[in-house]
Amino acid sequence: MPDVREEARHSPGHSRNLLAGAPISQVAVWAAIIAVAGTIPWIFPMQGGGGAFPMSIPVAPLAGIVLGPVAGFAACLVGGAIDLIIAPYTAGIGLLSPFSIAFAALGAGSLVQRPRRNLWLPGILAPIFLLWLWADFAFLVQDFPMPQILLVGGLDILPSWIVGLAGARWAAKQIERNETQAAWRLFLALWILCYYGVAAMQHGFEWAVWQMMFRFPAEPSIATSLAFTWWERIFIYAGIGALIGTPVILGLKRMGLRRPAHGRW
Repeated sequence: MPDVREEARHSPGHSRNLLAGAPISQVAVWAAIIAVAGTIPWIFPMQGGGGAFPMSIPVAPLAGIVLGPVAGFAACLVGGAIDLIIAPYTAGIGLLSPFSIAFAALGAGSLVQRPRRNLWLPGILAPIFLLWLWADFAFLVQDFPMPQILLVGGLDILPSWIVGLAGARWAAKQIERNETQAAWRLFLALWILCYYGVAAMQHGFEWAVWQMMFRFPAEPSIATSLAFTWWERIFIYAGIGALIGTPVILGLKRMGLRRPAHGRW
């Protein structure tokens, strides 16, 4: 039986309405979703920064998975830019905040992009963000022992990098399964990708920039890493992303929409 999504992709005029292999209409819809999610502050009293983080953070990796990494990056960048105007209270690093969630989409989407996974891009960016964070503390916070600096980000960023790269192949296969009774496998696959996107990419980039802006001392940074931020990414951000993404992916499979050339669903 022919795949209507494949037929639609090769229909006349289709290539003129694409952005990095994704229909522009779908990119616009996801940009709007990111913008709306960004107006909702997720307030948790024990977070490392002690403030509000937008709900667009756990949603952003889903844009990269559904649209493909580049189109997802663009959707999050546009949606994040809109948030700077309508919801500036969730812009943790000012004008660079849209790039924070855009990197989450780029990383998660690259791990499972079609037709071939592109592991080199997230495999390079994740350690770059982590090394950048360590360098910030090494040069901006004086007289602090290097072993303790290595603890900063090593607990909640490095593990997500390992989990994401190791589980990418399995996650890609589970997302393409059409068995609704195995929804728990889809949830776990999305959790792996969202965990990588929000911890290794979004958190790694934003924390490094935030440290350059505010020069937060290393001692409280280590304390919050050990006590809070690692499980926030695992249970709250990645969990919410997977919880939202599971019915979204299952619904997309039944709707007969054009599947972006690099999206996985």
